[in-house]
Amino acid sequence: MLAWKSVSVSRMGQEIFSDISLEIGQGKIVSLVGPSGCGKTTLLMIAAGLIDADSGSLECDFRNPAMVFQEPRLLPWKRAGDNMAFGLAARGQRRADFQHRIGALAVTLGLDLRDLDKYPHELSGGMRQRVALGRALVIEPDLLLLDEPFSALDVGLRQELQDLMVRQISDRGLTAVFITHDLIEAARISDVIVVMDRHPRGIVYQHQMSGTPGCRAERDIFNEVGDLLAVPVVARAFGAQDTDRL
Repeated sequence: MLAWKSVSVSRMGQEIFSDISLEIGQGKIVSLVGPSGCGKTTLLMIAAGLIDADSGSLECDFRNPAMVFQEPRLLPWKRAGDNMAFGLAARGQRRADFQHRIGALAVTLGLDLRDLDKYPHELSGGMRQRVALGRALVIEPDLLLLDEPFSALDVGLRQELQDLMVRQISDRGLTAVFITHDLIEAARISDVIVVMDRHPRGIVYQHQMSGTPGCRAERDIFNEVGDLLAVPVVARAFGAQDTDRL
């Protein structure tokens, strides 16, 4: 279980959010959605242990989290395979012990084995993000934290990587927290959608999706997003209060 309990955060005298409580169960994919500045990334950073809350507490039963950022954040002087293996090497594992695992994961993620010998500047944006996802998955995490990892990709590639990510999470039995501004993306990949807003600050709505992530028909996704936007607090968060025009 992952739970934020009455968490409050301020930075430079400005309140980001106050008294937020949220619990995520084992094996669930939960998306945090909402406008910029509502505190989505701050919640994720607290879960990752990268920042502390001013008050409240975090309860985390997971022992091996991994994070995927909006930018791939690959080391430019290392080849793709070495970037993917960075976490294993940092833990003192020998190349001979993980080389086969890196290759197998790369193929699963849609990379060619020859891509592992390329430097980041030689890879497309989608390939770099596959390497970043592989870097997180290869350490065999039990919790995956994702901060808008596909937002810079075109629509077709974004959906391909969404489906790939959901399959990996499902096959590995992971718990995942995913940040996005895109309700369609959230509806496609999530078990639960958590809507945040700036006014009032914090969580304003939670929605349990029907069906299974990655297996929903496009029409069902659009219909459910339409139903979500008919909820006043959700419409307000996305600046779509007049839902008759959608």
